[in-house]
Amino acid sequence: MSTKTQPTPQASHKPRRRLRVRTRSTSGQPPLRLSTLPFHQINLLPGELSLLCPTCSTWCPVSGVAAPKLVPHSNCRCRTPKDGPHSCPHNCDGSDRRVILDADPEEWGRKTAEAAASVAARRATAVRRKPKTPPTPPLNRVAPGPRTAAGAHKAYDLHRRRCAACSKRVRDQHGKPLTCADGRRLGQIYVLIQQDEPERRKAAARLEQEARRAEWERARSLPSRRAAEVARYVPAVTRADERRVRDELDATLLELQDHKTGQYRKLDRFERAALDARIGALFEVLRREAART
Repeated sequence: MSTKTQPTPQASHKPRRRLRVRTRSTSGQPPLRLSTLPFHQINLLPGELSLLCPTCSTWCPVSGVAAPKLVPHSNCRCRTPKDGPHSCPHNCDGSDRRVILDADPEEWGRKTAEAAASVAARRATAVRRKPKTPPTPPLNRVAPGPRTAAGAHKAYDLHRRRCAACSKRVRDQHGKPLTCADGRRLGQIYVLIQQDEPERRKAAARLEQEARRAEWERARSLPSRRAAEVARYVPAVTRADERRVRDELDATLLELQDHKTGQYRKLDRFERAALDARIGALFEVLRREAART
């Protein structure tokens, strides 16, 4: 017995037609303009005209050609995922609401593409882990600072005033005074510190003396170091002074020379004094340079 194979339906590339209005009822709410809604709350693709219902925030298709309006829908919590969109008898108040198609599809497509590009270009925020802070050690593990004889004596005296055994206010059943382990330990610490106190003072005095000696050596070497620095820059300064005086002397001679005849004009007493001063300054610079070499 042969069975006939049903032909496989071919997918159509034509855009789907807009849904026809299944009901003649119209909501009493004012018409909804697409231009007043954000672009991400409407869908203007061909055959997929829908929008987000302002009443129940549910995506609903828009049906009708002459008078477009929202299809009846429900967002009741009594529906289950297996039920259809019309399983609940209580429809949304936005059902059958008139829709005015006054939005520009090209403008909507441009805004949608820009939003998609910005979302794709986002990067995840780098997670910066805070360094873990080590827990604070307990007091019994904290290393104590250097003890002094005064501090040890103060601790021992405070313990003696507070401890009944050390102050001999309490005795045992035989009438003998009790011994305190803490008092004995504090007394031993005080005795050891007293024995080491001379050596500690000598070490402190030795360190202070070495510091004063280093400061004295630094202050003593400062003039010689400064003199060495001055001696390093004196030749350059002397050469600069020599060039400056020579340039001034040459400029003075050029001023006194007649450019047509090439002879020097007669000087008055003020010009003669200025020329003598410049010559004397050049001679002094040359003399210091010769004495140094």
